[in-house]
Amino acid sequence: MNQAVTGQRQETNVILVSVLMHDGTRYRGFIHLPLKSRLQDLLNDSRAFIPLEQANNNDAVTIVSKRFIVSIEELREGLNEFGLKDIPLA
Repeated sequence: MNQAVTGQRQETNVILVSVLMHDGTRYRGFIHLPLKSRLQDLLNDSRAFIPLEQANNNDAVTIVSKRFIVSIEELREGLNEFGLKDIPLA
């Protein structure tokens, strides 16, 4: 996981991901995961949609339907350009 974010909401880890949709659209952005959660936990939970903060625009959020995701990949190589540190997995 990468960087912990705190505030009035629950504490989360932010990860940079690339999401490939069924129509070939590719999104690159940030997903917030609850602490001690994995990306696969998010994909297997009961929610039908995932909020994805677009990497190129911090104010834009795309709501992605899990039903139409072909693949999702955690990106570690692009973290520095967004000021995030890579925290090694245990």
